[in-house]
Amino acid sequence: MILATALLALACSGDQQAVQRAMAPPRAEADAPKALADCAALDFEEMRVLCHIELAAQAGSRGDSSLAEQACDQVPAGTWAYECHFRAGEELGRSGQPVAAIEHCSRADRFTRFCITHAGWALPPRADLSAQQPIDVLIPALDAEIAAIEIATQAMEAQLRPEAVDTFRMALWANAYYGTGHAHPAAALAASPDQQPQARSAYLFEAARLSWPAGTVPENTAVPHLVALWQQGGPALEGDPLPPDGRHGRYSVPLPVPCERELQPVPLYGGGRRLLGADANEDLVIAALEALFFRPDTTVAHFQPWVDDPRDRVRWTAARLLRLSEPGELDMVATLEAMRGHSDSCVAWHARDALDKRAWERKPGGPR
Repeated sequence: MILATALLALACSGDQQAVQRAMAPPRAEADAPKALADCAALDFEEMRVLCHIELAAQAGSRGDSSLAEQACDQVPAGTWAYECHFRAGEELGRSGQPVAAIEHCSRADRFTRFCITHAGWALPPRADLSAQQPIDVLIPALDAEIAAIEIATQAMEAQLRPEAVDTFRMALWANAYYGTGHAHPAAALAASPDQQPQARSAYLFEAARLSWPAGTVPENTAVPHLVALWQQGGPALEGDPLPPDGRHGRYSVPLPVPCERELQPVPLYGGGRRLLGADANEDLVIAALEALFFRPDTTVAHFQPWVDDPRDRVRWTAARLLRLSEPGELDMVATLEAMRGHSDSCVAWHARDALDKRAWERKPGGPR
């Protein structure tokens, strides 16, 4: 809509009716040539460019990758062409077309990473890719979808391919579980090894959502509870489903943590990232901590005990989530000051950085 508004503003000195005709989305494939012609007929190049970009976005929102491609082909090479493919890619993701979205995102140049992120997290849930499907139906369907995505990413720069594949793996598994109102680990346990981190996180997000009513998450037993659900293979948890546009939670913006620079991250639903555990058991605990953090009602106290865990990546995850959580009943300054002297330099770094930036003081419920 921003581009549409810009178009109408540009048209103040021109033919507003021509702009409005050009911006009217084609109702059928046969109308596409007319839509392209209407954009091409506008008086000023700026108007033509913006019109084609908006047309590409509209086409993407209807799953019409072909029209989006034709519209972007009319945009001069450079920044605006990248923007066109970015808009088409994110809208194709929103319309449930991951392969087509990737094909456009791969042509968005410096916008490719953001395009992939937007397209991945915008993917809508699909009934045929739900964890409530029989495992012998779901797993082959997910494998086929992910294989097609892996092929599509070959057009990207090599350094972006793993991140793109992992993002869409997470998006597909998250849609299979999160917000469905049903959580049983059987499907996630059946995932192939390269999908296990995403499947594990997806299941635990929904298990954490369904395990406790708002404001009742236990401080000392929540992580062991989630870990046991996974290790024991259930039982199934049932609850109210969420609408696709109501699946919101809290995630942490990636921080440039010195000790984590060489470690592999796992994209999380919504845009966050977590560390990949050194083994399956460590990864399970990390995924459980992140699933608790996604709930906005967990506080510093839910993460504080894990800062002293013997596993380094668990400690680092807990320290990061602690500094980003609401203090609850704890004195945040005193808690972070105590962490400054931690024997783990990464935990100490989180405490020092949090005290220096003090961004948590601006949160509701922060220290007074």
